[in-house]
Amino acid sequence: MLKAGGADGLRATSTELHAVRRRLHADTIPDTAPEILPLWRRELADTARTALTRAVFLPAPRVDRTDDGIELAAATSTRPLRGGLVPARHWRPVELGASERPVTVRQRSRRGRPYTRRMVTGRQFRPRTTEGRVAAAAAKALTPRIAEQWEAAILADYATCPGTEIS
Repeated sequence: MLKAGGADGLRATSTELHAVRRRLHADTIPDTAPEILPLWRRELADTARTALTRAVFLPAPRVDRTDDGIELAAATSTRPLRGGLVPARHWRPVELGASERPVTVRQRSRRGRPYTRRMVTGRQFRPRTTEGRVAAAAAKALTPRIAEQWEAAILADYATCPGTEIS
């Protein structure tokens, strides 16, 4: 509960609350990003269970400051994995799955003669889904803890308002 004493206290509190709101939007909430990064790394490590998901999502997770607060980022590594998959560009099939699809490939034999053969791609990925399996699940699990940290930061910032009492 927020209390302000008297008309002058109410006016001062109202003015200060506007300033606090601007500070929250610009500083307080984005300043929690360094505190959230270890939590984000741990949550991703807990959610990524297979070797492929660990290789794609764990090398370079980030928590970036934005105008609206923070942004959780995973699969940001641009270093190709063995086989050529670049996590920053090809994370979608790992996170959301992929459909198996047959393709026709033209190849050359050892003797140099061209031939075509059918090949099925996408077998190494899980079936398609609309909700993410690793990063989206980790972000969903981490959101309540981020909200708790923001709540503590907001209450600490409002406690600095002159003539206010938070209980």
